[in-house]
Amino acid sequence: MGEVITVGMGATIHGYSDAHACTIIAVSKSGKKVTVREDKATLLNGHGSGAPDELKFSVGGFCAHVSGVQRYAYEPNPNGSESTYTLRSLKNGGERWVRVGETTRGGSSLTIGERREHYDYNF
Repeated sequence: MGEVITVGMGATIHGYSDAHACTIIAVSKSGKKVTVREDKATLLNGHGSGAPDELKFSVGGFCAHVSGVQRYAYEPNPNGSESTYTLRSLKNGGERWVRVGETTRGGSSLTIGERREHYDYNF
C-alpha cells in the first residue's frame, strides 16, 4: 500500500474499458476504506474542437472508431456521484480497491494517486 492516502488525492474508477476521474473525500482510520466523488472532466480535444491533437472519428463499431489520445481538464464536482471502495486481498497475493458490494472479479476497481478519464467510443 506504500503511499499514505489522504483526502483530496486524485483517483480513477475503472469499469470495463471506461475510466472516470475522482477525488478521495474520506479515508477510514485503517486506511483500507475510501469514499470518492467523481470529478467534472471536460474533453479538450474532441471532434470539432480545433485542437491540434483533435480526435478523429470514423464510422464503425457500435458508435464509431476513434483515433488519437483523449485529453481532459479536471475540476471538483460537488454534485458528483459518490462511491466507497475497500482494499481487498486477491488469491494471487496482490491487493485491489473494489467498490463496496461488488466482487473482486467483476466489480469496479479504483486506482489511487492519478486522475484519469477515458470514454471508449467503440462500445
